[in-house]
Amino acid sequence: MARNRILVVDDSESIRITLQLTLEFKGYVVTTAPSGEKGLELLRAGEYDLVFCDLAMPGIQGIDLIRATRTDLGLKDLPIVVLSAEERESKRSALEAGATQCIDKPFVPQQILKTAEQLLAAQ
Repeated sequence: MARNRILVVDDSESIRITLQLTLEFKGYVVTTAPSGEKGLELLRAGEYDLVFCDLAMPGIQGIDLIRATRTDLGLKDLPIVVLSAEERESKRSALEAGATQCIDKPFVPQQILKTAEQLLAAQ
């Protein structure tokens, strides 16, 4: 398997750690960001093959990160998976803004791995 680079943006430290350990166990290179601001900074500075992003974060919200990634950074083909416990309308807005897929919180690690495998294989 190629060493795909994955960015995890979530204000919850436990979720960042869980995703990082889960994905690194399968050989992915994982970078984490505790905020939308830091996530955008990392997206500007590096190349990633996949992003997992929370919707509800202080400061730059997930939907704003998605819009900035698609428009300001021009990363139209970068898969962005939203992780959220938000209501259906918020998830629909995220998809309309350019999210590739939404996963409900709480999630199971196998769901994250399956999603990563599918999206990275499609590239």
